[in-house]
Amino acid sequence: MIGIADRVGALLPGQEADFIVLDAAATPLLARRCAGASLHDRLFALQILGDDRAIAATYLRGRRAHARAN
Repeated sequence: MIGIADRVGALLPGQEADFIVLDAAATPLLARRCAGASLHDRLFALQILGDDRAIAATYLRGRRAHARAN
């Protein structure tokens, strides 16, 4: 082990997490495709139709590094 299990591996207070927040309604096409869709179908639509406009926020080491202007 490398001794970092107490700092990584979960989205809990005190953890160092890098992640993004996606917006499934970022574009009219995404919003239409995702309306009423299951999580599986929303994730598929974001994968196929999403671009940089679908990124609502970026977090580095658990702290917000970027947030899209509304």
